Amino acid sequence: MHLRRKLKWALFLIIFLILSSSILFFNDVPKTKGQETTSGESCVLTPEILGGQGFSVSGLGFSVSGLGFSVSGLGFSVSGLGFSVSGLGLDPAQVAQEIRDNPISNQWLLDLQPDINAGSDFNTTHVAILILDDFSTPTSHGNEVLAVFNDLASVVDMSKILLVPIDIGGGNTGYRTEDLKAVVYNTIDGPGGLIDQGYKHFVINMSFGIIPCEDPGMVIDDTPIPPFKFDEAVSWIDEYEPVTNSAVVPTLDCVARQTDGKYVAWFGYDNANDVMVNVPVGTNNRFNPTPTDRQQPRVFEPGDWHKVFSVKFSHGTTLVWKLKGPDGVERTVSANKYSTPCESVPAAPTNAVKPIVNCVADTGDGVFVARFGYENYNAVSVTIAVGTNNYVIPNPQDRKQTITFLPGFHNDVFRVNFNGSDLTWKLKSPDGNYYRVIANKYSPPCSDEMGVGLSDYLTDQLGVPEDKLDYYLFKLTQSADDEAQLADFRGLLKEYLERSAESDGEFAVIPVASSGNFRPWLGSWPLSPARWPEVVATGATLGNNGPLWQFSHDGNVIAPGAGFPYGDNTFLAGTSFAAPYVSMVGAQWLTYPKACIFDGQYPPLTENALGKDLNAAFVPGVVGPYNCLPDRSSAEWRLIESNDPIVARSGSWANVNTGSASGGSYLYASRARNTYLKFDFEGETLEVIYISGPKLGTFTIIVDGVAVRTVNTYSYKTEYGKTEVINYLTPGPHTVKIVPAYGTVAIDAFYAAVND
Repeated sequence: MHLRRKLKWALFLIIFLILSSSILFFNDVPKTKGQETTSGESCVLTPEILGGQGFSVSGLGFSVSGLGFSVSGLGFSVSGLGFSVSGLGLDPAQVAQEIRDNPISNQWLLDLQPDINAGSDFNTTHVAILILDDFSTPTSHGNEVLAVFNDLASVVDMSKILLVPIDIGGGNTGYRTEDLKAVVYNTIDGPGGLIDQGYKHFVINMSFGIIPCEDPGMVIDDTPIPPFKFDEAVSWIDEYEPVTNSAVVPTLDCVARQTDGKYVAWFGYDNANDVMVNVPVGTNNRFNPTPTDRQQPRVFEPGDWHKVFSVKFSHGTTLVWKLKGPDGVERTVSANKYSTPCESVPAAPTNAVKPIVNCVADTGDGVFVARFGYENYNAVSVTIAVGTNNYVIPNPQDRKQTITFLPGFHNDVFRVNFNGSDLTWKLKSPDGNYYRVIANKYSPPCSDEMGVGLSDYLTDQLGVPEDKLDYYLFKLTQSADDEAQLADFRGLLKEYLERSAESDGEFAVIPVASSGNFRPWLGSWPLSPARWPEVVATGATLGNNGPLWQFSHDGNVIAPGAGFPYGDNTFLAGTSFAAPYVSMVGAQWLTYPKACIFDGQYPPLTENALGKDLNAAFVPGVVGPYNCLPDRSSAEWRLIESNDPIVARSGSWANVNTGSASGGSYLYASRARNTYLKFDFEGETLEVIYISGPKLGTFTIIVDGVAVRTVNTYSYKTEYGKTEVINYLTPGPHTVKIVPAYGTVAIDAFYAAVND
């Protein structure tokens, strides 16, 4: 299984390919038969289901969770990505070290408080944050996200803010996306729901992907792929435990007669465990008759291996190899001159066998563990006995190192405890050369994959060939139309935004979602549902105010995400942990009756945050990226006639009465010194209503002393109700001047948010 997991990076690319609207081009596209589109349900895909728990790294004194790998020994651990970075050639330890050196904290939220809580109506309206995530087990992703929320909650007044975890894993929805609308609607609007409990404003925090719940199967290049069932995959992943207590079976390949009349028996073994098994020569690993040590293996690598070592014996002898594996059962295999004869025997090895230091882990208290492997460039196994040709410095020379070297590259074959000083392993290779490696506390830290994910299920249980895995997953995810499957849920979010705009503060919803952690594989665009216009897509920064983290997709906004301190020497990293920061800020703004402006289409974001790739930052003392202000509730969006008392006039403006104009009249004036209309307003948008005609000229709109637009009002015929919209301002307050620039202009009215 350890070989299959090396392909995980391809899984993560494919799983989210459709979600990110990317297109995958295969140089040699396999031929596919069977159903191309899956009808039926789609399911929520969480990081744990996607890639297991990633891998852990030890040797630096910490570990990392949330990345899909953890780094321990550096002093902390990190988890959250759910994918392997090995496919990119990235060093997990370097990634983890970067996270540890740039921790995130709730100080980020504290720094924003003077901008948020300055209004008199702050913290007067009840707000609920709905956390849609997997809470099916104590270690599920949702509980890590909730830990971030709880940390933020410890530094702000939560008397009006309620955290509401909603299990979309094995609980309320059973991972079914079709139930998302119902569970959210019932929580907010249903009988006895949050509205009935007095809550008026809501934030919806989301972090999930989409995959078909079932697929009927297909044929790829004449390889039949069985039907896929999401529930069975989840069950297998949840129940999976690496095999560590199974048999190690000694095997006999064949016996060959030599020219001197003696015989050579070739032995192998089958290790059914997923891990290396050490069985020292002795009671549990011996030959009969004596000597019991015939240079048989004492380190057994996973798998079924043949012609691993050979033993010479005379024609009257029966060799018996007895071996007891982790299952506690002793098994034997015998060889004599009547055993299966060899059709051929391996040629004597002549190429190099080189030792490798894989890594060194710091286990604390001055104890280090070195992991060694080797490279055997021969096509056959090589045995190098402990002694002058295979020894460790300093003494003892025998550190239980392997004496059996299988063909190829082999990592983490045996481990040695030591004090961190130089530890040398030296081999004399069949090519006649000595090779050595040195391990010490400065060697690279160790990386271990943890848990299993969909790739393991598909190869182990469904029998998907490894070379077809990426394409199979591409076809599988392509058959799930997340837009169609989530149409009802997205429709609910649209409905909530419309209600937010129409209710005059009596109802408000801000949807927030993490953008995703797959930028090196999928590019910068956020994943679903963060990519929807109705949702605030959230990218993650490195540290509180650092740059966009290298794995984060873009978003409307960015917030701290890599890495959050989580328990002893542990950090979380990922956009899943940035979203709570953005959700908590949104919830604080919603404790005002109506501090935020909703347009009925989008979340309340300023113009510089409406794009999915703008990565707008929350900067203390700077308005935005939420389109919210502490004194917003005193300003009302309304029609303002040009002769309204709040509109100051300078110069010679004449009032003209006509039923065609708004309010029955308009103002007109010609260009002259100090001639203008002026008033104060708030918000990002201003609409000017004017009249065009054959004798009319141009006027300039000046906002806060800056000319933002000049409008030509000339036309062949007179037209009333012409409009000019300025919709890219900061959330205010502002002052506007309308100045005649050329000829005569006729100004009818304005739409703006003003204080009466």
